[in-house]
Amino acid sequence: ERLSRWDYDVLDLAVACGDVPLLFVGWAILGAPHAQNAMARSLGVGPDGELHDGRQHKLQHRQYLCDFITEFHIPLPTLCNFLRAIESDHLPANPYHNSTHAADALQTLFSLLCLGGSSYASSPLELFGILCAAVCHDMGHPGRNNSFQVRSKSDLSVIYNDVSVLENMHAARATRLLSLAGDEDDGGGNSAGSETGDLDILARMQPTQKDAFRSLFRRAILNTDMTLHFAQVAQMKARVSSGIGRGSHPLDDDDDDLVDGRYLEKFYQTMDGRSINMALLFFLHAADVSNPAKAGPLFTEWCERSLRELFEQGDEERRRYLLPLSPMCDRDNINKNDSQIGYIKFIVRPTFVLLSDMIPNVVTEILPVLERNLRYWENRKKVELGLPVDEEEEEAEEQETDVEEVVEAEKVGPNIVVDDATLSGDESLLMEEHVLKKPKEKSRTEETRKPKGDYDRNNNNNNNNDINNTGSSKSYERKRSKDNTSKSHDKKRSTNANTHANTKSSVERKSSKEYDSKKVERKKSKEGTGSKPLERKKSRDETAMTGSSSGGGVKASRRGSGKQMKKDTIKSKEEMMANILSKPTFDRDGSVYFS
Repeated sequence: ERLSRWDYDVLDLAVACGDVPLLFVGWAILGAPHAQNAMARSLGVGPDGELHDGRQHKLQHRQYLCDFITEFHIPLPTLCNFLRAIESDHLPANPYHNSTHAADALQTLFSLLCLGGSSYASSPLELFGILCAAVCHDMGHPGRNNSFQVRSKSDLSVIYNDVSVLENMHAARATRLLSLAGDEDDGGGNSAGSETGDLDILARMQPTQKDAFRSLFRRAILNTDMTLHFAQVAQMKARVSSGIGRGSHPLDDDDDDLVDGRYLEKFYQTMDGRSINMALLFFLHAADVSNPAKAGPLFTEWCERSLRELFEQGDEERRRYLLPLSPMCDRDNINKNDSQIGYIKFIVRPTFVLLSDMIPNVVTEILPVLERNLRYWENRKKVELGLPVDEEEEEAEEQETDVEEVVEAEKVGPNIVVDDATLSGDESLLMEEHVLKKPKEKSRTEETRKPKGDYDRNNNNNNNNDINNTGSSKSYERKRSKDNTSKSHDKKRSTNANTHANTKSSVERKSSKEYDSKKVERKKSKEGTGSKPLERKKSRDETAMTGSSSGGGVKASRRGSGKQMKKDTIKSKEEMMANILSKPTFDRDGSVYFS
Protein backbone atom coordinates (compact mmCIF):
# COMPACT_ATOMS: atom_id res chain seq x y z
CA GLU A 1 0.00 0.00 0.00
CA ARG A 2 2.85 2.39 0.76
CA LEU A 3 4.27 1.87 -2.74
CA SER A 4 1.28 3.71 -4.20
CA ARG A 5 1.98 6.82 -2.11
CA TRP A 6 3.58 9.83 -3.77
CA ASP A 7 5.91 10.44 -0.82
CA TYR A 8 7.40 6.92 -0.83
CA ASP A 9 11.14 7.03 0.01
CA VAL A 10 13.04 4.90 -2.53
CA LEU A 11 16.38 6.22 -1.27
CA ASP A 12 15.67 4.81 2.17
CA LEU A 13 14.69 1.48 0.60
CA ALA A 14 17.96 1.37 -1.36
CA VAL A 15 19.93 1.62 1.87
CA ALA A 16 17.78 -0.95 3.67
CA CYS A 17 17.87 -3.61 0.95
CA GLY A 18 21.56 -3.42 0.15
CA ASP A 19 21.49 -1.35 -3.05
CA VAL A 20 19.12 -3.61 -5.00
CA PRO A 21 15.97 -1.46 -4.83
CA LEU A 22 14.85 -2.26 -8.38
CA LEU A 23 14.49 -5.95 -7.55
CA PHE A 24 12.30 -5.24 -4.52
CA VAL A 25 10.16 -2.52 -6.08
CA GLY A 26 9.72 -4.39 -9.38
CA TRP A 27 8.88 -7.63 -7.62
CA ALA A 28 6.30 -5.90 -5.39
CA ILE A 29 4.59 -4.06 -8.28
CA LEU A 30 4.86 -6.49 -11.20
CA GLY A 31 4.48 -9.61 -9.07
CA ALA A 32 1.54 -8.43 -6.95
CA PRO A 33 -0.28 -9.95 -5.18
CA HIS A 34 1.83 -13.12 -5.30
CA ALA A 35 4.94 -11.26 -4.12
CA GLN A 36 3.12 -9.96 -1.04
CA ASN A 37 1.74 -13.41 -0.25
CA ALA A 38 5.20 -14.95 -0.54
CA MET A 39 6.60 -12.30 1.81
CA ALA A 40 3.81 -12.97 4.29
CA ARG A 41 4.58 -16.68 4.24
CA SER A 42 8.27 -15.97 4.81
CA LEU A 43 7.27 -13.96 7.89
CA GLY A 44 5.19 -16.83 9.21
CA VAL A 45 1.81 -15.29 8.43
CA GLY A 46 -0.79 -17.76 7.19
CA PRO A 47 -3.56 -17.04 4.68
CA ASP A 48 -5.97 -16.25 7.51
CA GLY A 49 -3.48 -13.92 9.21
CA GLU A 50 -2.52 -16.45 11.89
CA LEU A 51 1.13 -16.50 13.03
CA HIS A 52 2.98 -19.70 13.85
CA ASP A 53 2.77 -18.91 17.55
CA GLY A 54 -1.03 -18.70 17.39
CA ARG A 55 -1.29 -14.89 17.44
CA GLN A 56 -3.49 -13.19 14.90
CA HIS A 57 -1.83 -10.70 12.55
CA LYS A 58 -4.08 -8.44 10.50
CA LEU A 59 -2.77 -8.18 6.95
CA GLN A 60 -3.02 -4.69 5.51
CA HIS A 61 -4.88 -4.19 2.28
CA ARG A 62 -2.34 -3.97 -0.54
CA GLN A 63 -3.15 -2.02 -3.66
CA TYR A 64 -2.14 -3.42 -7.04
CA LEU A 65 -3.21 -2.70 -10.60
CA CYS A 66 -3.51 -6.17 -12.03
CA ASP A 67 -2.44 -9.76 -11.40
CA PHE A 68 0.12 -9.80 -14.23
CA ILE A 69 1.53 -13.15 -13.13
CA THR A 70 -1.77 -14.92 -13.67
CA GLU A 71 -2.80 -12.83 -16.70
CA PHE A 72 0.33 -13.56 -18.75
CA HIS A 73 1.39 -16.87 -17.11
CA ILE A 74 4.75 -15.52 -15.89
CA PRO A 75 6.68 -17.75 -13.49
CA LEU A 76 7.80 -15.82 -10.41
CA PRO A 77 11.42 -17.04 -10.73
CA THR A 78 11.51 -15.76 -14.31
CA LEU A 79 10.30 -12.34 -13.19
CA CYS A 80 12.94 -12.22 -10.45
CA ASN A 81 15.67 -13.27 -12.89
CA PHE A 82 14.57 -10.57 -15.32
CA LEU A 83 14.67 -7.88 -12.61
CA ARG A 84 18.09 -9.03 -11.37
CA ALA A 85 19.48 -8.86 -14.91
CA ILE A 86 18.12 -5.35 -15.46
CA GLU A 87 19.49 -4.12 -12.13
CA SER A 88 22.92 -5.56 -12.82
CA ASP A 89 23.01 -3.68 -16.13
CA HIS A 90 22.87 -0.32 -14.28
CA LEU A 91 26.22 1.17 -13.30
CA PRO A 92 26.39 1.65 -9.50
CA ALA A 93 29.15 4.24 -9.95
CA ASN A 94 26.74 6.67 -11.60
CA PRO A 95 25.60 9.25 -9.03
CA TYR A 96 22.15 9.56 -10.62
CA HIS A 97 21.45 7.11 -13.49
CA ASN A 98 21.66 3.90 -11.48
CA SER A 99 19.21 1.22 -10.36
CA THR A 100 17.87 3.49 -7.60
CA HIS A 101 16.68 5.99 -10.23
CA ALA A 102 15.05 3.14 -12.19
CA ALA A 103 13.27 1.98 -9.01
CA ASP A 104 12.14 5.54 -8.32
CA ALA A 105 10.77 5.98 -11.87
CA LEU A 106 8.88 2.68 -11.56
CA GLN A 107 7.39 3.57 -8.17
CA THR A 108 6.47 7.10 -9.33
CA LEU A 109 4.73 5.75 -12.43
CA PHE A 110 2.89 3.22 -10.26
CA SER A 111 1.75 6.05 -7.98
CA LEU A 112 0.45 8.08 -10.96
CA LEU A 113 -1.45 5.05 -12.24
CA CYS A 114 -2.98 4.46 -8.80
CA LEU A 115 -4.03 8.13 -8.58
CA GLY A 116 -6.18 7.63 -11.69
CA GLY A 117 -3.82 7.16 -14.60
CA SER A 118 -4.70 3.49 -14.97
CA SER A 119 -8.06 4.58 -16.42
CA TYR A 120 -6.22 5.58 -19.59
CA ALA A 121 -5.10 1.98 -20.25
CA SER A 122 -7.42 -0.11 -22.37
CA SER A 123 -5.96 -3.48 -21.32
CA PRO A 124 -3.69 -5.11 -18.71
CA LEU A 125 -1.12 -5.59 -21.48
CA GLU A 126 -0.69 -1.80 -21.79
CA LEU A 127 -0.21 -1.44 -18.03
CA PHE A 128 2.34 -4.25 -17.96
CA GLY A 129 4.19 -2.81 -20.97
CA ILE A 130 4.51 0.72 -19.58
CA LEU A 131 5.66 -0.56 -16.15
CA CYS A 132 8.33 -2.76 -17.76
CA ALA A 133 9.46 0.26 -19.81
CA ALA A 134 9.97 2.17 -16.56
CA VAL A 135 12.16 -0.68 -15.28
CA CYS A 136 14.36 -0.65 -18.41
CA HIS A 137 14.25 2.99 -19.55
CA ASP A 138 17.86 3.80 -18.43
CA MET A 139 19.56 0.40 -18.40
CA GLY A 140 23.20 0.53 -19.44
CA HIS A 141 23.40 4.31 -18.96
CA PRO A 142 27.09 5.34 -19.07
CA GLY A 143 26.67 8.42 -16.89
CA ARG A 144 27.22 10.77 -19.86
CA ASN A 145 24.26 12.24 -21.71
CA ASN A 146 23.44 12.40 -25.42
CA SER A 147 25.26 15.69 -25.87
CA PHE A 148 28.50 14.11 -24.70
CA GLN A 149 28.00 11.06 -26.92
CA VAL A 150 27.51 13.18 -30.03
CA ARG A 151 30.29 15.68 -29.33
CA SER A 152 32.81 12.99 -28.46
CA LYS A 153 31.79 10.92 -31.51
CA SER A 154 31.40 7.82 -29.39
CA ASP A 155 30.63 4.38 -30.81
CA LEU A 156 27.01 4.72 -29.66
CA SER A 157 26.56 8.01 -31.54
CA VAL A 158 27.93 6.39 -34.70
CA ILE A 159 25.67 3.34 -34.35
CA TYR A 160 22.51 5.40 -33.79
CA ASN A 161 23.36 8.31 -36.15
CA ASP A 162 23.37 10.96 -33.37
CA VAL A 163 19.58 10.58 -32.91
CA SER A 164 18.32 9.75 -29.38
CA VAL A 165 21.57 7.88 -28.87
CA LEU A 166 21.11 6.62 -25.31
CA GLU A 167 17.37 5.99 -25.65
CA ASN A 168 17.94 3.81 -28.70
CA MET A 169 20.63 1.95 -26.80
CA HIS A 170 18.37 1.40 -23.77
CA ALA A 171 15.55 0.08 -25.95
CA ALA A 172 17.85 -2.24 -27.92
CA ARG A 173 19.47 -3.73 -24.80
CA ALA A 174 16.12 -4.24 -23.10
CA THR A 175 14.53 -5.85 -26.16
CA ARG A 176 17.51 -8.16 -26.50
CA LEU A 177 17.31 -9.13 -22.84
CA LEU A 178 13.58 -9.88 -23.08
CA SER A 179 14.21 -12.54 -25.70
CA LEU A 180 17.04 -14.33 -23.85
CA ALA A 181 16.40 -17.88 -22.64
CA GLY A 182 18.39 -19.47 -19.87
CA ASP A 183 20.92 -21.17 -22.15
CA GLU A 184 21.44 -18.28 -24.60
CA ASP A 185 24.42 -15.95 -24.78
CA ASP A 186 23.74 -12.38 -23.59
CA GLY A 187 25.97 -10.87 -26.31
CA GLY A 188 28.96 -10.50 -24.00
CA GLY A 189 30.19 -14.07 -24.14
CA ASN A 190 28.32 -15.17 -21.01
CA SER A 191 25.44 -17.57 -20.77
CA ALA A 192 22.44 -16.00 -19.15
CA GLY A 193 21.41 -19.30 -17.65
CA SER A 194 24.65 -19.76 -15.80
CA GLU A 195 23.72 -17.13 -13.21
CA THR A 196 20.20 -15.86 -13.72
CA GLY A 197 18.25 -18.56 -15.48
CA ASP A 198 15.37 -17.87 -17.86
CA LEU A 199 14.70 -14.16 -18.50
CA ASP A 200 11.89 -14.28 -21.06
CA ILE A 201 8.85 -12.92 -19.25
CA LEU A 202 6.96 -12.87 -22.58
CA ALA A 203 7.47 -16.57 -23.32
CA ARG A 204 3.85 -17.63 -22.69
CA MET A 205 2.19 -14.66 -24.38
CA GLN A 206 0.36 -14.93 -27.67
CA PRO A 207 2.30 -13.66 -30.73
CA THR A 208 -0.05 -10.70 -31.15
CA GLN A 209 0.42 -9.82 -27.48
CA LYS A 210 4.19 -9.97 -27.84
CA ASP A 211 4.13 -7.61 -30.84
CA ALA A 212 1.84 -5.13 -29.10
CA PHE A 213 3.97 -5.27 -25.93
CA ARG A 214 7.25 -4.64 -27.79
CA SER A 215 5.79 -1.71 -29.77
CA LEU A 216 4.57 0.10 -26.65
CA PHE A 217 7.68 -0.91 -24.66
CA ARG A 218 10.15 0.35 -27.28
CA ARG A 219 8.28 3.58 -28.05
CA ALA A 220 7.91 4.43 -24.34
CA ILE A 221 11.66 4.17 -23.78
CA LEU A 222 12.42 6.30 -26.87
CA ASN A 223 10.01 8.99 -25.64
CA THR A 224 12.07 9.58 -22.49
CA ASP A 225 14.48 11.64 -24.63
CA MET A 226 14.36 15.16 -23.16
CA THR A 227 14.75 16.74 -26.59
CA LEU A 228 11.18 15.56 -27.28
CA HIS A 229 9.77 17.14 -24.11
CA PHE A 230 8.17 20.25 -25.59
CA ALA A 231 6.76 18.31 -28.53
CA GLN A 232 5.16 15.81 -26.15
CA VAL A 233 3.66 18.53 -23.97
CA ALA A 234 2.27 20.36 -27.01
CA GLN A 235 0.70 17.22 -28.46
CA MET A 236 -0.80 16.21 -25.14
CA LYS A 237 -2.24 19.70 -24.64
CA ALA A 238 -3.93 19.43 -28.00
CA ARG A 239 -5.38 16.02 -27.17
CA VAL A 240 -6.53 17.04 -23.70
CA SER A 241 -8.15 20.28 -24.88
CA SER A 242 -10.05 18.40 -27.60
CA GLY A 243 -11.36 15.80 -25.14
CA ILE A 244 -12.02 17.69 -21.91
CA GLY A 245 -14.26 20.67 -21.35
CA ARG A 246 -13.19 23.40 -18.99
CA GLY A 247 -13.87 22.36 -15.39
CA SER A 248 -14.99 18.78 -16.18
CA HIS A 249 -13.39 15.38 -16.57
CA PRO A 250 -14.95 12.47 -18.47
CA LEU A 251 -13.44 9.92 -16.09
CA ASP A 252 -15.44 11.44 -13.23
CA ASP A 253 -18.72 10.44 -14.88
CA ASP A 254 -20.75 7.50 -13.66
CA ASP A 255 -21.62 6.27 -17.14
CA ASP A 256 -20.44 3.00 -18.60
CA ASP A 257 -17.24 2.50 -20.59
CA LEU A 258 -18.75 4.09 -23.70
CA VAL A 259 -17.89 7.62 -22.52
CA ASP A 260 -14.38 6.63 -21.49
CA GLY A 261 -13.84 4.75 -24.75
CA ARG A 262 -14.74 7.75 -26.90
CA TYR A 263 -12.53 9.96 -24.76
CA LEU A 264 -9.54 7.59 -24.76
CA GLU A 265 -9.53 7.40 -28.56
CA LYS A 266 -7.97 10.88 -28.54
CA PHE A 267 -4.79 9.52 -26.97
CA TYR A 268 -3.98 6.80 -29.48
CA GLN A 269 -1.61 7.46 -32.34
CA THR A 270 -0.50 5.15 -35.12
CA MET A 271 3.27 4.67 -34.99
CA ASP A 272 5.22 1.99 -36.87
CA GLY A 273 1.98 0.48 -38.05
CA ARG A 274 0.54 0.09 -34.53
CA SER A 275 -1.76 2.14 -32.35
CA ILE A 276 0.21 3.49 -29.36
CA ASN A 277 -1.32 4.88 -26.18
CA MET A 278 0.38 8.30 -25.95
CA ALA A 279 -1.14 9.04 -22.52
CA LEU A 280 0.81 6.18 -20.91
CA LEU A 281 4.00 7.33 -22.64
CA PHE A 282 3.45 10.80 -21.21
CA PHE A 283 2.97 9.35 -17.72
CA LEU A 284 6.35 7.62 -17.92
CA HIS A 285 8.03 10.82 -19.11
CA ALA A 286 6.44 12.72 -16.19
CA ALA A 287 7.72 10.09 -13.75
CA ASP A 288 11.20 10.41 -15.23
CA VAL A 289 11.34 14.18 -14.49
CA SER A 290 9.39 14.08 -11.21
CA ASN A 291 12.24 14.43 -8.70
CA PRO A 292 11.67 18.17 -8.01
CA ALA A 293 8.03 17.33 -7.15
CA LYS A 294 8.91 14.85 -4.40
CA ALA A 295 8.62 15.66 -0.72
CA GLY A 296 11.65 16.79 1.26
CA PRO A 297 14.35 15.80 1.75
CA LEU A 298 14.00 13.57 -1.34
CA PHE A 299 13.96 16.43 -3.86
CA THR A 300 17.17 17.98 -2.49
CA GLU A 301 19.01 14.64 -2.52
CA TRP A 302 17.96 13.94 -6.11
CA CYS A 303 19.15 17.43 -7.06
CA GLU A 304 22.56 16.77 -5.52
CA ARG A 305 22.92 13.47 -7.36
CA SER A 306 21.85 14.90 -10.71
CA LEU A 307 24.21 17.86 -10.55
CA ARG A 308 27.08 15.66 -9.34
CA GLU A 309 26.76 13.47 -12.44
CA LEU A 310 26.50 16.48 -14.76
CA PHE A 311 29.54 18.12 -13.17
CA GLU A 312 31.55 14.93 -13.59
CA GLN A 313 30.64 14.99 -17.27
CA GLY A 314 31.74 18.62 -17.48
CA ASP A 315 35.07 17.76 -15.90
CA GLU A 316 35.65 15.05 -18.49
CA GLU A 317 34.65 17.39 -21.32
CA ARG A 318 37.18 19.91 -20.04
CA ARG A 319 39.90 17.26 -19.94
CA ARG A 320 39.08 16.22 -23.51
CA TYR A 321 38.81 19.84 -24.73
CA LEU A 322 35.15 19.44 -25.72
CA LEU A 323 34.45 23.15 -25.43
CA PRO A 324 32.15 24.84 -24.75
CA LEU A 325 30.91 22.53 -22.00
CA SER A 326 27.48 20.94 -22.29
CA PRO A 327 24.57 22.78 -20.60
CA MET A 328 24.42 22.41 -16.79
CA CYS A 329 27.85 20.72 -16.73
CA ASP A 330 30.10 23.61 -15.68
CA ARG A 331 30.55 23.36 -11.91
CA ASP A 332 32.21 26.80 -11.81
CA ASN A 333 29.29 28.71 -13.34
CA ILE A 334 26.13 26.77 -12.50
CA ASN A 335 24.07 28.04 -9.56
CA LYS A 336 22.11 25.25 -7.90
CA ASN A 337 19.19 27.44 -6.87
CA ASP A 338 18.81 29.02 -10.30
CA SER A 339 19.05 25.64 -12.03
CA GLN A 340 16.24 24.15 -9.95
CA ILE A 341 14.01 27.23 -10.21
CA GLY A 342 14.31 27.21 -13.99
CA TYR A 343 13.87 23.43 -14.23
CA ILE A 344 10.68 23.54 -12.17
CA LYS A 345 9.15 26.56 -13.89
CA PHE A 346 9.85 25.56 -17.48
CA ILE A 347 9.83 21.74 -17.40
CA VAL A 348 8.32 20.13 -14.31
CA ARG A 349 5.46 22.47 -13.38
CA PRO A 350 3.92 22.71 -16.90
CA THR A 351 4.12 18.91 -17.13
CA PHE A 352 2.27 18.27 -13.88
CA VAL A 353 -0.28 21.02 -14.42
CA LEU A 354 -1.13 19.29 -17.70
CA LEU A 355 -1.29 16.00 -15.78
CA SER A 356 -3.82 17.59 -13.43
CA ASP A 357 -6.16 17.95 -16.43
CA MET A 358 -5.83 14.22 -17.04
CA ILE A 359 -5.63 13.00 -13.42
CA PRO A 360 -7.59 15.32 -11.09
CA ASN A 361 -5.92 13.91 -7.95
CA VAL A 362 -2.65 15.50 -9.05
CA VAL A 363 -4.05 18.88 -7.97
CA THR A 364 -4.20 17.86 -4.32
CA GLU A 365 -1.47 15.23 -4.09
CA ILE A 366 1.42 16.62 -6.17
CA LEU A 367 1.06 20.30 -7.07
CA PRO A 368 1.16 21.56 -3.45
CA VAL A 369 4.43 19.68 -2.91
CA LEU A 370 5.87 21.09 -6.12
CA GLU A 371 4.95 24.67 -5.18
CA ARG A 372 6.45 24.24 -1.71
CA ASN A 373 9.69 22.96 -3.23
CA LEU A 374 9.78 25.89 -5.64
CA ARG A 375 9.44 28.34 -2.76
CA TYR A 376 12.26 26.49 -1.00
CA TRP A 377 14.67 27.17 -3.87
CA GLU A 378 13.43 30.74 -4.27
CA ASN A 379 14.00 31.42 -0.56
CA ARG A 380 17.51 30.00 -0.80
CA LYS A 381 18.10 32.34 -3.71
CA LYS A 382 16.88 35.28 -1.60
CA VAL A 383 19.24 34.34 1.22
CA GLU A 384 22.07 34.15 -1.28
CA LEU A 385 21.26 37.68 -2.47
CA GLY A 386 20.71 39.02 1.06
CA LEU A 387 16.97 39.58 0.59
CA PRO A 388 14.30 38.92 3.27
CA VAL A 389 12.73 35.45 3.27
CA ASP A 390 9.00 34.80 3.65
CA GLU A 391 7.83 33.43 6.99
CA GLU A 392 6.83 29.74 7.11
CA GLU A 393 3.41 30.57 8.52
CA GLU A 394 2.63 32.89 5.64
CA GLU A 395 3.75 30.21 3.20
CA ALA A 396 1.42 27.66 4.81
CA GLU A 397 -1.53 30.05 4.64
CA GLU A 398 -0.93 30.93 1.02
CA GLN A 399 -0.11 27.41 -0.16
CA GLU A 400 -3.62 26.41 -1.30
CA THR A 401 -4.23 29.71 -3.08
CA ASP A 402 -0.87 29.51 -4.82
CA VAL A 403 -1.65 26.06 -6.21
CA GLU A 404 -4.98 27.22 -7.60
CA GLU A 405 -3.34 30.22 -9.23
CA VAL A 406 -0.63 28.05 -10.78
CA VAL A 407 -3.17 25.61 -12.17
CA GLU A 408 -5.20 28.41 -13.72
CA ALA A 409 -2.09 30.09 -15.14
CA GLU A 410 -0.78 26.87 -16.67
CA LYS A 411 -4.16 25.51 -17.81
CA VAL A 412 -4.80 24.79 -21.45
CA GLY A 413 -6.28 27.79 -23.20
CA PRO A 414 -9.19 27.81 -25.67
CA ASN A 415 -9.98 24.66 -27.63
CA ILE A 416 -7.32 23.75 -30.18
CA VAL A 417 -8.32 22.17 -33.47
CA VAL A 418 -6.55 18.81 -33.58
CA ASP A 419 -5.72 17.15 -36.87
CA ASP A 420 -2.93 14.98 -38.26
CA ALA A 421 -0.73 18.00 -39.02
CA THR A 422 -1.22 19.40 -35.54
CA LEU A 423 -0.04 16.18 -33.91
CA SER A 424 3.09 15.73 -36.01
CA GLY A 425 6.49 16.49 -34.52
CA ASP A 426 7.49 19.79 -36.14
CA GLU A 427 4.01 21.32 -35.98
CA SER A 428 3.74 20.40 -32.31
CA LEU A 429 6.93 22.36 -31.63
CA LEU A 430 5.45 25.36 -33.37
CA MET A 431 2.27 24.91 -31.36
CA GLU A 432 4.30 24.86 -28.18
CA GLU A 433 6.01 28.12 -29.11
CA HIS A 434 2.56 29.60 -29.73
CA VAL A 435 1.22 28.36 -26.41
CA LEU A 436 4.21 29.71 -24.49
CA LYS A 437 4.23 33.03 -26.24
CA LYS A 438 3.49 36.02 -24.03
CA PRO A 439 0.06 37.60 -24.50
CA LYS A 440 -0.09 40.62 -26.75
CA GLU A 441 -0.01 43.89 -24.88
CA LYS A 442 -2.94 46.28 -25.20
CA SER A 443 -2.54 49.34 -27.34
CA ARG A 444 -2.69 52.81 -25.86
CA THR A 445 -6.21 53.30 -27.17
CA GLU A 446 -7.41 50.24 -25.21
CA GLU A 447 -5.84 51.27 -21.92
CA THR A 448 -7.83 53.13 -19.31
CA ARG A 449 -6.04 56.30 -18.34
CA LYS A 450 -6.61 58.28 -15.17
CA PRO A 451 -7.26 62.01 -15.29
CA LYS A 452 -4.33 64.14 -14.33
CA GLY A 453 -6.04 65.53 -11.27
CA ASP A 454 -6.98 62.08 -9.92
CA TYR A 455 -3.48 60.79 -10.46
CA ASP A 456 -1.94 63.74 -8.55
CA ARG A 457 -4.46 63.30 -5.75
CA ASN A 458 -3.66 59.59 -5.44
CA ASN A 459 0.05 60.34 -5.38
CA ASN A 460 -0.40 62.79 -2.51
CA ASN A 461 -2.51 60.32 -0.52
CA ASN A 462 -0.23 57.30 -1.05
CA ASN A 463 3.21 58.66 -0.21
CA ASN A 464 3.67 55.96 2.46
CA ASN A 465 2.70 52.99 0.24
CA ASP A 466 4.92 49.90 -0.09
CA ILE A 467 7.39 49.14 -2.86
CA ASN A 468 4.81 47.55 -5.12
CA ASN A 469 2.54 50.62 -5.10
CA THR A 470 5.55 52.85 -5.72
CA GLY A 471 6.57 50.69 -8.64
CA SER A 472 3.08 50.82 -10.10
CA SER A 473 2.97 54.63 -9.71
CA LYS A 474 6.30 54.95 -11.49
CA SER A 475 5.05 52.63 -14.19
CA TYR A 476 1.88 54.72 -14.61
CA GLU A 477 3.98 57.90 -14.66
CA ARG A 478 6.17 56.51 -17.44
CA LYS A 479 3.07 55.48 -19.36
CA ARG A 480 1.55 58.94 -18.85
CA SER A 481 4.73 60.67 -20.06
CA LYS A 482 4.66 58.50 -23.17
CA ASP A 483 1.03 59.45 -23.77
CA ASN A 484 1.86 63.16 -23.35
CA THR A 485 4.77 62.84 -25.73
CA SER A 486 2.50 61.17 -28.26
CA LYS A 487 -0.08 63.93 -27.83
CA SER A 488 2.58 66.63 -28.36
CA HIS A 489 3.72 64.91 -31.54
CA ASP A 490 0.13 64.73 -32.79
CA LYS A 491 -0.41 68.41 -31.93
CA LYS A 492 2.78 69.38 -33.73
CA ARG A 493 1.77 67.42 -36.82
CA SER A 494 -1.66 69.08 -36.73
CA THR A 495 -0.08 72.55 -36.40
CA ASN A 496 2.25 71.90 -39.33
CA ALA A 497 -0.68 70.74 -41.43
CA ASN A 498 -2.70 73.85 -40.60
CA THR A 499 0.29 76.10 -41.37
CA HIS A 500 0.77 74.41 -44.71
CA ALA A 501 -2.92 74.83 -45.54
CA ASN A 502 -2.89 78.53 -44.57
CA THR A 503 0.25 79.16 -46.61
CA LYS A 504 -1.28 77.45 -49.60
CA SER A 505 -4.50 79.46 -49.35
CA SER A 506 -2.59 82.75 -48.97
CA VAL A 507 -0.53 81.98 -52.05
CA GLU A 508 -3.70 81.19 -53.98
CA ARG A 509 -5.29 84.48 -52.85
CA LYS A 510 -2.17 86.43 -53.85
CA SER A 511 -2.11 84.80 -57.28
CA SER A 512 -5.78 85.62 -57.73
CA LYS A 513 -5.18 89.30 -56.89
CA GLU A 514 -2.27 89.53 -59.31
CA TYR A 515 -4.37 87.92 -62.01
CA ASP A 516 -7.18 90.45 -61.43
CA SER A 517 -4.80 93.41 -61.58
CA LYS A 518 -3.28 92.16 -64.82
CA LYS A 519 -6.74 91.66 -66.24
CA VAL A 520 -7.64 95.27 -65.44
CA GLU A 521 -4.46 96.56 -67.11
CA ARG A 522 -5.17 94.48 -70.15
CA LYS A 523 -8.68 95.89 -70.37
CA LYS A 524 -7.36 99.43 -70.14
CA SER A 525 -4.85 98.80 -72.90
CA LYS A 526 -7.61 97.48 -75.16
CA GLU A 527 -9.72 100.61 -74.60
CA GLY A 528 -7.01 102.85 -76.25
CA THR A 529 -7.75 103.96 -79.90
CA GLY A 530 -5.11 102.44 -82.16
CA SER A 531 -2.31 103.14 -79.76
CA LYS A 532 -1.30 99.52 -79.29
CA PRO A 533 1.00 99.24 -82.40
CA LEU A 534 2.62 102.55 -81.58
CA GLU A 535 3.18 101.51 -77.97
CA ARG A 536 4.77 98.26 -79.11
CA LYS A 537 7.08 100.12 -81.50
CA LYS A 538 7.89 102.61 -78.79
CA SER A 539 8.63 99.82 -76.30
CA ARG A 540 10.95 98.16 -78.84
CA ASP A 541 12.76 101.42 -79.43
CA GLU A 542 13.00 102.02 -75.74
CA THR A 543 14.34 98.50 -75.22
CA ALA A 544 16.99 99.10 -77.87
CA MET A 545 17.80 102.44 -76.30
CA THR A 546 18.07 100.73 -72.89
CA GLY A 547 20.68 98.42 -74.25
CA SER A 548 22.68 101.30 -75.80
CA SER A 549 22.24 103.49 -72.76
CA SER A 550 23.46 100.62 -70.57
CA GLY A 551 26.62 100.39 -72.59
CA GLY A 552 26.96 104.15 -72.63
CA GLY A 553 26.25 104.20 -68.91
CA VAL A 554 29.28 102.08 -68.30
CA LYS A 555 31.45 104.44 -70.35
CA ALA A 556 29.88 107.41 -68.61
CA SER A 557 30.61 105.91 -65.22
CA ARG A 558 34.20 105.72 -66.26
CA ARG A 559 34.03 109.45 -67.15
CA GLY A 560 32.51 110.18 -63.73
CA SER A 561 28.77 110.30 -64.61
CA GLY A 562 27.68 107.22 -62.63
CA LYS A 563 24.80 109.04 -60.98
CA GLN A 564 23.07 109.77 -64.26
CA MET A 565 23.62 106.19 -65.44
CA LYS A 566 21.87 104.82 -62.32
CA LYS A 567 18.79 106.92 -63.04
CA ASP A 568 18.69 105.78 -66.67
CA THR A 569 19.03 102.11 -65.59
CA ILE A 570 16.12 102.35 -63.14
CA LYS A 571 14.00 104.02 -65.80
CA SER A 572 14.84 101.38 -68.39
CA LYS A 573 13.93 98.56 -65.94
CA GLU A 574 10.55 100.10 -65.28
CA GLU A 575 9.86 100.40 -68.98
CA MET A 576 10.98 96.79 -69.56
CA MET A 577 8.57 95.51 -66.87
CA ALA A 578 5.72 97.45 -68.41
CA ASN A 579 6.56 95.93 -71.79
CA ILE A 580 6.60 92.40 -70.39
CA LEU A 581 3.31 92.81 -68.59
CA SER A 582 1.67 93.93 -71.82
CA LYS A 583 2.51 90.58 -73.53
CA PRO A 584 0.00 87.76 -73.01
CA THR A 585 1.19 84.14 -72.44
CA PHE A 586 -0.74 81.13 -73.64
CA ASP A 587 -0.97 77.95 -71.56
CA ARG A 588 -1.16 74.41 -73.04
CA ASP A 589 -4.91 74.17 -72.49
CA GLY A 590 -5.50 77.51 -74.29
CA SER A 591 -5.95 79.72 -71.24
CA VAL A 592 -4.33 83.14 -71.24
CA TYR A 593 -2.50 84.75 -68.34
CA PHE A 594 0.09 87.49 -67.80
CA SER A 595 3.40 86.67 -66.13
